[in-house]
Order: sequence, then structure tokens, then C-alpha cells
Amino acid sequence: MKGSTYEDAGVNIARGDAASADAFRQMQQTFDETVVVDTGLPAIQLIKALRLPGRPRLHATVDGVGTKLLYAAACGIHDTVGIDLVAMCVDDHARYNIYPICFAAYRGTNTIDETVFSSVTKGVVEGCKRAGVPYIAGETAEMPGFYAGSHYELVGVSVGVYEEGALRHGQDTRLGDLLVALPSFGGGSNGFSLMRHVFPPEKVAARESAVGPEEILKPAPIFTRPVLKANRTYKTIRGWAHITGGGLGERGKLASLLPSGFCARLDRKSWQVPPLFQKVQEAGSISDEEMFSTFNMGLMMIAPVQKRQAAQVVRFFESLGISAAVVGRVEEQTGVNKIEVV
Repeated sequence: MKGSTYEDAGVNIARGDAASADAFRQMQQTFDETVVVDTGLPAIQLIKALRLPGRPRLHATVDGVGTKLLYAAACGIHDTVGIDLVAMCVDDHARYNIYPICFAAYRGTNTIDETVFSSVTKGVVEGCKRAGVPYIAGETAEMPGFYAGSHYELVGVSVGVYEEGALRHGQDTRLGDLLVALPSFGGGSNGFSLMRHVFPPEKVAARESAVGPEEILKPAPIFTRPVLKANRTYKTIRGWAHITGGGLGERGKLASLLPSGFCARLDRKSWQVPPLFQKVQEAGSISDEEMFSTFNMGLMMIAPVQKRQAAQVVRFFESLGISAAVVGRVEEQTGVNKIEVV
């Protein structure tokens, strides 16, 4: 009788090796002068990568794409979620004025589908190109029985550097600061559990719902480069809120930029809410409060900026082809809420 093998249990080493080789081949598209490959191992040359005087410090972010991956699996569209993965990590660096210097990704699945994972890698590579970050490491884990069907998981890690004293996290926010926002164009990577409750992935894949696969899988924008450039140019940008978990609600990132006694008053007429959110709200009979505390509602990043420089900051982003807008102001908190949408 033939004995059991690892492949019988669902793990195909050759397939995994092929997927890894394809990933490394694509990753090399992101390498720049800071990357050196020692006997096949990509590494960052810190002296070249840091590019900072004084006392540089390292910081890491870890994030995923969440249940948006269920839409990717159902719709068979896999080349956008990698962009989302990079965006969630590197823009979390940029919000604090931290410069990302390298990226790594983990992929877990029941059975490695080389075509699917090549497409996923393509998205990660594209995201790293947009961010200007080398993609230097990855892991693909084949774990039979751990995930349902053809589902897979993505986790990203970004390492960034900043100079001591250069962090911007709202410590200088002042009353009267204006709130400058950059657009999201879609759902980003947050709130998709509620999205799935309203628009089941299989219905979206079959085009039997009010939203189509392309609309719901539109990747998040990556603002790392322009945000860091703006920070260098305008010293009264107080820091950025990356509107992800918690949306524009009390538990979202914007509140963290507001010192005690301050609130952010957002004028909802000052920006265009993407049709995707309007469809979700209507189809799910979802309250305004729930929408704003779950989704980005069309705003991907928001920064308090000194009033006299806000218009200049908006024009700066517009010169780069980014539709920035003033969407509110920092005011004295008179009630229990740190965020008010009026």
C-alpha cells in the first residue's frame, strides 16, 4: 500500500516554489538603488535608504485587506487587492510623516493557484511602484482545510524611517485650523463586512446587485509620495488621518489628531460622496451615523492645516492631479462628540 504524502494532504511543494519564483521575479520591478541582493536574499542598504541626518528611527506597520478579499474571490478579480494591501500600510506611515523604505507580504490559502497568486503579486508590485517602496520579501503558505474554498488571506508589513522630532500626529493642531482632505474614490479596505451584508459577493459577481465587481473592487489610492512631499513643503500640516477603520466616526483616525477640547466639524456639502456609498446606504436602509462611522465616505486622508496655508496646500495637490478640498475646520468641542458632520 502506498504511504500518504504531503501532496495527498493538499500541500504541493513544487507549486509553492513556482508561485514564490514568480513573486520574486515580479518583486524585482520595485527594486531601486537602496536594494542589494546577497546570494538571492533582497536586503535594504540602510545608509542609502535612510537618507536622513540626525537620529533616524525605524517604525513598522502591519495591515490587511479584510473581507474585501471575499469579493475578489467571488468575482475572480485579484490584481487590485494587492494595491489595497500596500495602501493600507504605507499611507499609515505617511500620515505621521514617516518614510516607508521597504515592504513585505504574507499570503495564505488552502491550495496555491499560481494564476491567482501571480495576479495578486502583480497588484502588490503596482502598489509598491506607486508608493516608491521596494517589495523585498514574501511568504506564501499553503494550508489545506484552514481557509474556505478558494479564499485566501493577505497581510502586509511596511518598514519606515523618520527623524527624531519629525513626527506629526496632531500635537500642534490649533483652533481654527482648516481640514484639507484627499479623495478615496471608493470603499478602500474598510467596512466590507457591512458591505457584504447588503451586497453579497456572489450577487455582485453575477451582476445581480446595484453595484458591479469593478466598482466594489476599485483599489484605494496611495498618497504616500504626495503627502510626504506636502509635509516637506508646508510645515503647518499637523499630521494626517488615514480614514480606514472607524471611518469618519468617533473611533476613527481623525479624532486622534484633535487635542482635548477640540472637535472637527465636517461640512458634508463640501465633497462628493461616491455613488458606491449612496447605493449601500439606500439598499441597506443604513443611518447616516452608521455610514459615517463605518466607511470613508469619499475621504481617504484628512489633515488639519493652519488656516492661512490651507488654500496653498489644496493647490499643491491639485498641481499633482489630486482633487483636494477643504472639508471642515477645527473648533472648540461643546458636546460629547469629537467629530461633527453637518
